[in-house]
Amino acid sequence: MAGEVGLDGHVIAADVDPDQLVVAKWHCAKCQNHEPIDYLEACAYETGLPSESFDLVHMRLLLCHLVEPAKVIAEAFRILKPGGALVCQDLHISSIYCYPASPAYTRMTELGLAMGRAIGVDYNYGLRLPVAAKEAGFSHVEVRLNQPAYLRGEEKRLWKHTFAEVVPAIVRAECASKEELDTLLAEMRTHADDESTLIAQACLPGVIARK
Repeated sequence: MAGEVGLDGHVIAADVDPDQLVVAKWHCAKCQNHEPIDYLEACAYETGLPSESFDLVHMRLLLCHLVEPAKVIAEAFRILKPGGALVCQDLHISSIYCYPASPAYTRMTELGLAMGRAIGVDYNYGLRLPVAAKEAGFSHVEVRLNQPAYLRGEEKRLWKHTFAEVVPAIVRAECASKEELDTLLAEMRTHADDESTLIAQACLPGVIARK
């Protein structure tokens, strides 16, 4: 986006976690073909940014991690200029699949949803996104669906890596035992190594919505 705004435009990258901003700065420092980016430590519920000041607000895989996602969509509506666009993608974790079918992936999805319920979030929020945008006041809501699938390569390991990261949280929430989770991860590793097995990542429903 910073490469598209031109000399008269600007991009603000915001996150509530300062460590994430450090990572973003590190990645963007390797790119030389765009205008400078302003980095802002801010809460998505109340950014502190001025009303009707942006042409575009972009969010990806944010709302599924929040307990009040509708407040964030309302905040995006507030800071957009009339005619501005919300561009947003979010998660539908139940759409992940493995072919031939794998009980490990079925169970991983079940545990993901259970973990979400335990902490008050919805990892299928992408399905609600188009209606939520309409309810926030956006018009001309266009829907896009994106679901990559792989037979080989590191991309097949995305959900194995993701699942491995949240194992401690799942155990703390008492959704499953460490022993069960280790078994599931081993099965997922086997499927990722098998080039006759197709793994489809989660579908990411997206919207382009005009204010």
